[in-house]
Amino acid sequence: MKKSAFLVVSILLVFSVLFVLGTAAFAEAVRIFAQQSIREGGMPFTPSLKSWDELTQDEIDARLRKSMADVSAGRVLSQDQLDAKMRERFARG
Repeated sequence: MKKSAFLVVSILLVFSVLFVLGTAAFAEAVRIFAQQSIREGGMPFTPSLKSWDELTQDEIDARLRKSMADVSAGRVLSQDQLDAKMRERFARG
């Protein structure tokens, strides 16, 4: 994924979380983002997340180890549990 597309997806995910938290939080986040973008003449921050293509093998291994530890510790949800959590969060509007 290109950095610009990755950045757009990341921003949309952040805005989605804020939207779930409530309309006021979402509106405030959009307002702040817009003001900072105008002030900076572009993105108000430097993206720091790496795409999978940019990770080293050690970084990939570390992420996979963390995922395996989460699974081993039971920090997982079934698809039905995840769907229920998402319905609950989005139902609040």
